[in-house]
Amino acid sequence: MAIEFNEINDPKSWEAYFKSLLKYRYGQENVFDIPDQNEGDWGVECYTACGKVFQCYFPEKNHSVSKLYENQRKKVNDDLKKLTVTNAKIWQEIFSNQGIKIKTWVLATPRYNNKLLAQYIAKKTKQTRELGLSFIDDDFRVSVQTADDYPVEQHNLANCFTQLKIDVDEISDEYLAEWIGEKVGFLADLHPKLMILADGDEKEIHNQKLAISNFYLTYQNMLDVLERDFPQIHLTIIDCVNARKQKLKQRISLFGKGKAPSTILEDNIQQLENDLAQVMPNFFGGTRSDMCIGVIASWLIECPLRF
Repeated sequence: MAIEFNEINDPKSWEAYFKSLLKYRYGQENVFDIPDQNEGDWGVECYTACGKVFQCYFPEKNHSVSKLYENQRKKVNDDLKKLTVTNAKIWQEIFSNQGIKIKTWVLATPRYNNKLLAQYIAKKTKQTRELGLSFIDDDFRVSVQTADDYPVEQHNLANCFTQLKIDVDEISDEYLAEWIGEKVGFLADLHPKLMILADGDEKEIHNQKLAISNFYLTYQNMLDVLERDFPQIHLTIIDCVNARKQKLKQRISLFGKGKAPSTILEDNIQQLENDLAQVMPNFFGGTRSDMCIGVIASWLIECPLRF
């Protein structure tokens, strides 16, 4: 399947991504798109031959939990009304001619984090059943799904991205200084390594500690985003990183004194980039480089081995 994805950060890219998950799950020939270029989509983005109807919703960034719930609730209400009231005659004809009864109406959204939405869709399930529409199954249900409901399909699609960029907030100087002050014990194994890398220059050691701590925190934030938004990709990357970190530990432990530490680290950054390029061939280059540096920062901080 030839699919091209840029960053999934708008309604159209989310719709394209989720529909591709559905086509992996149900088969290309069993998922029917509803074009929305004229007169909208009649409350349905696509439907399947087995009687599942999907409507996509991509929230604006930085929604609070309560605001996201309000918007998702409105989306469910408005689009169910399009299906069962405003365009009921159209859908009656379509589904009757295809011999399909709708068993499930699904809101497909990247975020589902409020139990009140579960309460609301149960209410809408009951209300829709009570309409007595001939194209609605007696056991009809309203549900909410995210990409996490399709882990196998996400994995299959992982190598289809042309670009996946992870944006995280910059670490402020104030937060960085406070974090370093609170993590004296955690950073204890870093100082001896910096003594070697910086050749004992105290000013350089201080600057490198700031930089490495920044790389480490940024990397952790990137992992959090991956785990939240792309859990299957997150697992693949963690496996790749752990394998490389193990090789790096072995290299330092067995042969470290025969080669300059900075050269060993530089070599392993390049090797890690190559590893990630293999498991995610089209991973956004800048993001991949940031992750690689973050991995090395993590190793320098956490690994008890000495150069």
